Amino acid sequence: MGGYGMLIYKDVPQPVLGSGEVLLEVLASSVNNTDINTRLGWYDSADSTAA
Repeated sequence: MGGYGMLIYKDVPQPVLGSGEVLLEVLASSVNNTDINTRLGWYDSADSTAA
C-alpha cells in the first residue's frame, strides 16, 4: 500500500451515471492519522469491529 507519500491528488473523468444514480460534488475531504496508519499496515482490516 505505501505511506502517505503514495497519496496523490488528481482530476478524474466524470463518470457516466446509470439509471437511478446521482452524482455528488465533494467540496472538502481530509486525510487523518488513521488513514495514514492503515496504509502503513498498522491496522488490520480483518480485526475491524466498525458498524
